[in-house]
Amino acid sequence: TGEGKSVIYQLPASYWTDGVTVVISPLIALIRDQVEHLQKLKLDVAFVDSLQERVEMRRQLMLVRSGAVRLL
Repeated sequence: TGEGKSVIYQLPASYWTDGVTVVISPLIALIRDQVEHLQKLKLDVAFVDSLQERVEMRRQLMLVRSGAVRLL
């Protein structure tokens, strides 16, 4: 059932929008799991969470700024 809810933001981010779709979730484990799954599907995604080192957060945000990521 988790994938049914996820498709609500994954489809627009992948197909119908210019720019970046930002998804906010309080569940870090879920975020990481979904990002890993989407990366395996070769989708341009990134994530930022409170457990990341500052350097990794900056790297992820630079990907967004460069246009390399459509779903954050």
